Amino acid sequence: MYLGTFGREVDGKGRIIVPAKLKETLEESGGGRRSELILTVGFERCLSLFPKRQWADFVKREIDSRSSLSRDTRALKRILAGNAQSVEIDRQGRLLIPKTFLDGHLQLSPRARRVVVVGTMDHIEIWREDSWSAFSKDMRQDFDEIAEKISRSGGAVA
Repeated sequence: MYLGTFGREVDGKGRIIVPAKLKETLEESGGGRRSELILTVGFERCLSLFPKRQWADFVKREIDSRSSLSRDTRALKRILAGNAQSVEIDRQGRLLIPKTFLDGHLQLSPRARRVVVVGTMDHIEIWREDSWSAFSKDMRQDFDEIAEKISRSGGAVA
């Protein structure tokens, strides 16, 4: 399980040092060796990082279980899979984030290179630092209400 929030700096080559606790969990997911990872666009303008097996589970559970006759399902598949890239953590514990993600989805500027790496139980998210701060502030204010909505709906927020 991926837990915790960690501030990181993106270096000049587009790499971040993966937090040790999250790196250990990623290695456990890969059977004790460096596992193949899938990086794709996430919701609220973050990036989502999955070990390949957990990516396959996510796709099966959340995407493939929906009808391909639905325009929204097709669009979601295209966005998530079309932007997905295979990545790996190097021997120094660094993850290279492709420039298209840094410039396009995260919209990092050359001067502001701070990100936040967040464990979200079943995967890891990478956020631009200011976006994470604003999002987490808003969610803390609505935390009780969100939990109540989920409990009433049996799992899904309406």
